[in-house]
Amino acid sequence: MNNYSYSFYLGHGSYDQSGIQRLAFHPSYAAALRDLIGRGVPMAWAHRAMQAAMKGSHAVASRAIRTVGGLLPVEGCEVLARAVSTTPQFPGTRATLHIREAAQRASNSGAVVECVSSMSTVSIKWPDYEHFMQGEEADSFIAEVRKLWNRYPSLGEYVCELAVAWPYVETLGA
Repeated sequence: MNNYSYSFYLGHGSYDQSGIQRLAFHPSYAAALRDLIGRGVPMAWAHRAMQAAMKGSHAVASRAIRTVGGLLPVEGCEVLARAVSTTPQFPGTRATLHIREAAQRASNSGAVVECVSSMSTVSIKWPDYEHFMQGEEADSFIAEVRKLWNRYPSLGEYVCELAVAWPYVETLGA
């Protein structure tokens, strides 16, 4: 299943006097198609350019005039597509939501967790402070992280480490 929607940028490929490339933003395929058709681009050419842009490259759609020898492009319109994920940011249960929120609070405070289970050490660093654990304290921290990760494998190990580290950051960093 495709979990992406696309937004489009349309405009002339050149830059204005201030050095900024002016491209119009369109949040949907329909809006971008309506703009291209309004610029005089035939519908088939507009669809082709937008499909090419969705495949990862930019495309140029142009309106053309008929001449005796065929078609002559008059003006080009650059078409850029940007994929936007539509997958929910925090899918899962209420428990995983609370765990992710704790991890996010720890991350927002600048916390970085380094666990080395082979040496039984844990280091929690954040601006202005560092907390280092080893031995039994580190082993219990690592066991708690593994227990959480085994229970909710969709979270990822680092999210579990940050969530378990949040109480340390909250109490020691305050």
